[in-house]
Parts: sequence; C-alpha cells; structure tokens
Amino acid sequence: MNNFKKTASMLAAVLILSSCGGSKPSEEEGSQSYVVITGTESVTTETEVTTVPTETTTEETTTTTPAPLVPLDDEDLRRYADRYDNVAGWIYVPGTEVNYVVVQPDRDDFTDENGQLTSNPNDFYENHDYAGDWYSAGAIFADYRCVVNDYSFNQSDNILLYGHSMAYGYKDGTMFATLKYYRNDLGFYAKHPTFQFSNLYEQYTYKIIACFSVETQPETSGEYHVMDGYFDYQNYYRFTGDTYNYDNFIKNIMERSEIDTGVDVQEGDKFMTLSTCLSGYEGTPWRYIIVGRRVREGESAEVDTSLAKYN
Repeated sequence: MNNFKKTASMLAAVLILSSCGGSKPSEEEGSQSYVVITGTESVTTETEVTTVPTETTTEETTTTTPAPLVPLDDEDLRRYADRYDNVAGWIYVPGTEVNYVVVQPDRDDFTDENGQLTSNPNDFYENHDYAGDWYSAGAIFADYRCVVNDYSFNQSDNILLYGHSMAYGYKDGTMFATLKYYRNDLGFYAKHPTFQFSNLYEQYTYKIIACFSVETQPETSGEYHVMDGYFDYQNYYRFTGDTYNYDNFIKNIMERSEIDTGVDVQEGDKFMTLSTCLSGYEGTPWRYIIVGRRVREGESAEVDTSLAKYN
C-alpha cells in the first residue's frame, strides 16, 4: 500500500466487541415505493357517444446509471481481496503503525434458516485474523451493518472500523493501539490531521474532526466520575430517526472531542469512525475514538491546522 499511503483523495465522507465493544448493535430496515399514475377521459351525450382517444401522459424522467464499479488498481489490496472474500479495504493512518487490510463479517454467516442472527457477527474478528484463522490480536474490521463497498451515495453515513489495542507486552503497538498517539496531543494532530481508507473501488481521505474517550456500559457511566460518560457511538452508522441522526451524532462527538480541529461538517457528509480499546478507571470499559469526515468532491485534502485548539 505504499502508493495509497501517500494518496489524498478528493472525494467527500464504531462493532460491538465483547472485549472491545459495549452495546449490541441495532438493525434497521428501510424501503421505498414508487407509483406511476395515468388517466383517461370520455364525453357522453344522450344521442351519441363520443369517445375521446385515451391519452396517456408519461412524465419524462432522466435516469442516470452510474458507471460500473471498477476494482481499484492496488497490488497490495488486490492480493488480499482476490484470496479472501471478506476483505473490505485498507486503512492507513500516517504517523502511526496503522496500515492494515480491513475485513468485514458477512451477516449471512451468522444466521439460522429463518435469517435470524445466532451470534453477533462483529465478535468473530475479535480473535480471528483476516484469513479467518484464530488469532488473539484479531483483525481490523468494519461493522457488519455498514455498507462499505458500493457507490459513494449508497455507502453508510458513518462507516465504523474496530481493532484491538495490543499494547500490554504482547505485540505492542499493533492493530489500533497507536491511534492513542492522538490522545490529548495537539502537536501530533497538527502533524497528522488526516487518514486514508480505500474500499475495493475507491481511495478516500478523511479529515479528523474528533478524538475522544468514551464509556461503553451505561450501567457504570458516571460511577467513577469519568470524563465523558456513555455514548453508544456504534449505532450511528446510518443517520435516521429521532435518535441516531446527523445532529445527535455531531453533537455527541464534538462535545466529547479533546481537540477542536476547526474542520467544518455539514449534513450529507460521509464519516468514518475508528474504535479501539482503552483502559478505563478501575476496569471500567472504555474506547478511544477517532472520527474523520471524508474529503468532499472538489475539496482540497489540506487541513489548516492553525485553527486547531484544545476543546
């Protein structure tokens, strides 16, 4: 991924781990219907019947069919994707050790004959690598509910990636452990204000908009006077309804962020959330979160870090 690591795209954009996640995911379904109405007219008199020819008016609609998705010409990514079905992309965070293939569990692999989940798909890659083999450090993976590989307009509003923080004597610094370089460090952020993600078809750059710690078990929130308290960030993958909408998402991440990056956001943007384990007070389960906003079409990937300040 050497080429991708330094590529800044010009396109505009948390798993529920039993050991690296809190609440169970919620699933939502949506549908749309379309109705086409046509009509006829007739005129009748007492002596004769005059039939006006039926006139069907069909409104002209212009349907733009997007060009077929073309696999990204990236040797490293293709090497994994051609061999493993669950490969979803690649994540690279400059200044850290994060430079990994990303996988995504398939919901259908965790359902019964009635289509009901038998286990949480997000649990699998806690202790399996990208090839599906047992591995205590797990893999970097996308939440199974997220739409990652599709046209941009069909992708999830917020794509969630999860990874362990292997920093306690075993494989120190691997997976998402070095994301914590950002923790309360304005200087580090100023040097590395963006990260890159590539799905199977496109390369994207994300401008970091929030970095924060969060508690994942509501029943213990505030018990130890912890800093930020409970926030079920992992359920903000599609902005909809009265709870998991854009406004609540932005409000929650911005008021928790350790750094005010000065990067603007607007409804319709695409986001990515990176989530890893973080030791909480007296064993309280915490996560460290970094949220990025995808560079919009036509927007520069450069960030004016002079605007950044501690929140």
